[in-house]
Amino acid sequence: MQLRNQIARSSVAMKSYARPATPSSGRGSGVSKGPVSAGTRKRYDGNEDNTIMDETDAEIAAEIKEMKEEIMGRFNNQDRLIECGRERLKQKLQERRMAAMAAKENTERTRAQAILWCEEAVENNVDKTKIDMQRKLRSRIEEKMQNRGESAPVADEKVIT
Repeated sequence: MQLRNQIARSSVAMKSYARPATPSSGRGSGVSKGPVSAGTRKRYDGNEDNTIMDETDAEIAAEIKEMKEEIMGRFNNQDRLIECGRERLKQKLQERRMAAMAAKENTERTRAQAILWCEEAVENNVDKTKIDMQRKLRSRIEEKMQNRGESAPVADEKVIT
């Protein structure tokens, strides 16, 4: 939007600069101009003021050309800035996507590690429970054997698991 306003102002400035301030000054001096020769198509009225006017017209045309070049340079600069901004946005978007993917992978890895840890804890508890049950079974067997009168220890026997 700002660029459009700047272009409009530059365009209006160029038009007002190229246009004469008063209608009579645009038509030249009050002196009538001589005939245009067919061969050279230059105006001749026997006065050197026309060469001054031609130089002024050339200066104005040169200034208009310079202004156009400056405006086109600004457009090109704006285009480069816009393209650079697009590239930066694309790069930031790509970085954010990569960060999101890394975070997602990290979250999934953390979840998998938590599940594995829970499985290990359950397996350890199962092993502990199994060992406790084997001890209780041995102690019951020993109690029963002692109650029957046998005093032989059962520690050497293999417990079925």
